[in-house]
Amino acid sequence: MANRFAIQREDGFLLARFGLLSKKEVLLDSLTCLFTNSSLLSLKENLVRYSESIGEAKERIPVWNPPPWTDSNSRMLPVVDFIHLCNWDDKHAEICFWNYSQAYAADLTKTGKQSEINPWGIAILRCDIDLQRAFLEALYDYE
Repeated sequence: MANRFAIQREDGFLLARFGLLSKKEVLLDSLTCLFTNSSLLSLKENLVRYSESIGEAKERIPVWNPPPWTDSNSRMLPVVDFIHLCNWDDKHAEICFWNYSQAYAADLTKTGKQSEINPWGIAILRCDIDLQRAFLEALYDYE
């Protein structure tokens, strides 16, 4: 579950942080992942189309300032290659993050083999549809 998010843009990538905060603003859980600029570019057409189909956020998601990075929470972060989205009842939503091996995809191309590339699931976030809407708006709002 997530009810907050924060995006930080860096050279060549975007850091996305999602949090589940209690009513008293206590951080109960969090997820952090990376998007390369090239992945964001390849995802843009489908994500913008989906975003247009669900419309803009109806309620504002509170701004979240995640805890700062420290040595104790430093770790290798998953890189997202693909996002799958769904929603139901114009209230609930899911954001699914996947990645796959670029090396494996390149090897398949070189050999000419017809084979499926199986993605690895990173996380499934359940959230309010307005958080999903706001996240999609924030991904590409810098242009």
